[in-house]
Amino acid sequence: MMVTLKMLIGTGLLVLIAYASAAAQGGAAADAERARTQADLIRSRQAISTMEAVLQRAVSNGAEMVMAQVRTVMPTGRPWLANTPRVNGFRLPGYGVLFTVQVPDLDLPFLWDLVVRPTQNRDANVVMMVQQMKTQLQGMAPGPARSQLLDQVNQLELSLAAGNARADARGVTAASIRPDGVERQADNKVDPRIVDDPEAAYTREVKAALIDAMLVNSQALSIAPDEYLTIAAGDDVPPNPRAPGDSIDASVWLMRVKGSVLTALRGGTITKAEAEKQVEVTEQ
Repeated sequence: MMVTLKMLIGTGLLVLIAYASAAAQGGAAADAERARTQADLIRSRQAISTMEAVLQRAVSNGAEMVMAQVRTVMPTGRPWLANTPRVNGFRLPGYGVLFTVQVPDLDLPFLWDLVVRPTQNRDANVVMMVQQMKTQLQGMAPGPARSQLLDQVNQLELSLAAGNARADARGVTAASIRPDGVERQADNKVDPRIVDDPEAAYTREVKAALIDAMLVNSQALSIAPDEYLTIAAGDDVPPNPRAPGDSIDASVWLMRVKGSVLTALRGGTITKAEAEKQVEVTEQ
């Protein structure tokens, strides 16, 4: 009986030791899995953050293409972006990665409508415009913006005094005002579409830059073949009913491409031009 008891105790100890060892191994495996999961989450967040910066820069690049030509057409004025582009990215389980892009308004030079769009502003009252600009100057703090507006006021007043702005019974004809350099809009380097509608050109350039970034800079996101990379881009402020053409940017543009297309592009089985054709673009 003593021998049997000792055997049972020994067997029990072996079982307990084996169980403890298995539990320890299981705990270590679970810890290792948690560590791998955490590392994957960190890498995913880093990849998304990098892509956020890439898309933000893409919006700025698209804007610069238009602003450079606006400055060529009208060197006396300087266009600018109302805000900094803002981008946020999210990984959606079972779907892929979504980025929301807030595209700032493109603010044109103050005199753009009077000088470059005469056909829409033939009856514009330039004298009243000068008075409005002077009123605006009174409320502005010293700085580059005030200095630029003051230069524009002085230039208009000189044009009026020299008779370059010909008055008729209805007021001053805006088409007669041509500050130095405006004639350069006929330069072959300037896209006439930008002169006709810089807001629409801005939209086109931003879309093209975002699609290019999707195809070229998305490898680190590890989009699976059956997943999507999607960008939802739109204006960062409500449309201004008083601003001509502002409704152009009021919609949301949805651009998405399947992971299989990105994989094929990286593998060289399709060209970039072919991949661009497979990017789905819709507006809402």
